[in-house]
Amino acid sequence: MKVYFRTNFSQKIGLGHFSRCSRLANFFSKKNFNCKIYVDNNHKLNNYFKNNKKINIKNLYKKNQKYISPVKDANIFKKMIDKNCIVIVDDYRLDYKWE
Repeated sequence: MKVYFRTNFSQKIGLGHFSRCSRLANFFSKKNFNCKIYVDNNHKLNNYFKNNKKINIKNLYKKNQKYISPVKDANIFKKMIDKNCIVIVDDYRLDYKWE
């Protein structure tokens, strides 16, 4: 089973969001789930998980792109995930429109 997380953080906000997602991803990976955490852009998080091969940090946006709206974010995210998976969202910007 695959578990996808959608969260984000920066130097100013969101570390709690990422911390919760990474803890859940660690829990699920120990149960043999394949976990991917999607953030807006790379914040050098791969070093944080270099010893855990079951958790992947992925960028939702390319270098020249950024978050615009929940609807556009959801459309990009849907293209990157598989069907029949679990999605966990922890990002205050993503509301009912994203769902």
